[in-house]
Amino acid sequence: TNDPRCLTPSMWTPLSGHCEIDIRRGDEGDPLRGVVRFSRPGEMDVDIVVGRHVWQQECVERGVAMAALEAKVVGLPDLVLLKLYAGGPQDAWDVHQILGLHAAADVPAAVERRLSMLPKDAITLWRRILAERAR
Repeated sequence: TNDPRCLTPSMWTPLSGHCEIDIRRGDEGDPLRGVVRFSRPGEMDVDIVVGRHVWQQECVERGVAMAALEAKVVGLPDLVLLKLYAGGPQDAWDVHQILGLHAAADVPAAVERRLSMLPKDAITLWRRILAERAR
């Protein structure tokens, strides 16, 4: 989402007794407005990523509705775009993993079609990842 209200603690008050909620606000130089992480012992963490840009909201709008949720989850090509935009070492590793597991799902071609929305450093990272995978 791009909705900054998600970074307001009162938004999550109804969930506070069910899980730990960690709200991380990005500063002006951060590629994201922030992240809200939900944690419970013995279960996988869930993050809500709060973007800054229209193209990030478009990723969400193209998302897939999950049966157990009343929210959309971004598809793999858009997840790759978001990871490329974030641009950290963990994000690059995540992209490698996504491509390794889902290369046959036309993820690279879909990423290429949307790549022009990203800044130059994210495009450079994508090209580097593709070159590494081609070796």
